Amino acid sequence: MEKINNDRICVGLAGFGLSGRFFQAPFLHSDTRFNLKKVYERTSNNSKQEYPEVEIVRSFEELLTTDIDLVVISTPNPYHVSMASQAMKAGKHVFVEKPIASTSKEARELCEIAKNEKVLLSVYQNRRFDGDFLTVKKIIDENLIGEILDYECHFDRFVTGKSKKQWKADGGKGIDLLYDIGVHLIDQAYSIFGMPDEVYADLRKQRDESSGIDNFQVYLYYKDKKITLSAGRERRIGWLDTVILKHGKRVSGITNLAVTLLDVLTGFDKLKICVAYNLDGKKIEFIPSTIEEFSRCEPIYIELDGWMEDITQIKSFDDLPDNAKKYIKTIELTTGIKISIISVGPNRNQTIEI
Repeated sequence: MEKINNDRICVGLAGFGLSGRFFQAPFLHSDTRFNLKKVYERTSNNSKQEYPEVEIVRSFEELLTTDIDLVVISTPNPYHVSMASQAMKAGKHVFVEKPIASTSKEARELCEIAKNEKVLLSVYQNRRFDGDFLTVKKIIDENLIGEILDYECHFDRFVTGKSKKQWKADGGKGIDLLYDIGVHLIDQAYSIFGMPDEVYADLRKQRDESSGIDNFQVYLYYKDKKITLSAGRERRIGWLDTVILKHGKRVSGITNLAVTLLDVLTGFDKLKICVAYNLDGKKIEFIPSTIEEFSRCEPIYIELDGWMEDITQIKSFDDLPDNAKKYIKTIELTTGIKISIISVGPNRNQTIEI
C-alpha cells in the first residue's frame, strides 16, 4: 500500500459501533504500522474516551482529506457500497466490513472502481481466523482424514425478539441472517474448496418478529462433494440425561454445572429427566461399555411439574417459581453435582449465580 505519509499508514475509521469498537480500532491502535487518526461518529464521542489522541469528525467526507491513507468502513450494511465508492474515488484505499455489497453487481462495480483508481479494496472476513475453522482447514489441507465427500457447517445462534440495533430491526436490502452469518460461512467454505459448480438455497423467515431471513440452508455442489451451510435455528432443547452427566463427573471430575436455556422450559405442563436406561429389559444407571449396547438403550424418565411464569427477568434463585427451583434441585440430587450458574435468557445479563 502506497502511503501518503512516509512513516505509518494513517487510518480514518467510519463507525464506532460493535465492529468498529471491538474488531477494528483495537488492532489498528496496537499495530505500529497504523496510525488511527480520525473516527467518524455522527453524534457520540465514544472513540475519544478510549483513544484520546484521535480526531472525531461528524461527516464521512472529513475522512477523505489528504492526511488519510486508508478508510476502514464499519457502518451499517446499507452504507457500505456508497461509502466505499466515494472513498476510492477520493484516492483512498478501502477496507470494508462484510458484506461488501448486497448484490454481485454492486460488488463488481466496486472492484472496477478500485482498478480504475489504482487503490486497494478489501473485505473484513474475520472468521477466516477463528480457531475452530483454522483447525478444520488444516486437517483438510493436510489430508489427515482422507477424501471429503460431505462438509457441514452450522452456526446456530439462539435468539429471541428483535435486534437491539435499529437498522437491523427495520431490515431492508442486504440486512438479514444470510448477509450476516451466511457471508462468513460461505466465505469459509470458499476459502477451503474454491468456487462451487452449483449453488442452491432454502431461505426462510421463521419468527414473526424477524425483519427478514432468519433461517437458511445453503448447498454448494462440487464435482465430488456437497457442502451444507446453515444458521438460525430457534432456541430449543431436549430432555436432560443425568446418566451422561454422572459419567462426565466420573471421567473428568466435574464439580459444578451451568444450566442454560431454563427459560425455554417455561410453559411445559411436565418436565422429564432421564435418570437411567433400559438395556434389553434391565435397568442400568451407567453408560454401557460398548457402542453397540449403548445404541440399544432406552431412556427411563422421571416427571416433574412445570411452570408457566415468565422467568426471563428474574435475578436470583430464590425468586424463581417453586417448580423451577425443584427442577434445579432434582438435577443436583440426581447427579451429585452442584449447579452454580443458571441462564434465563440469551443475553449476558440474564444469568443467575447461585
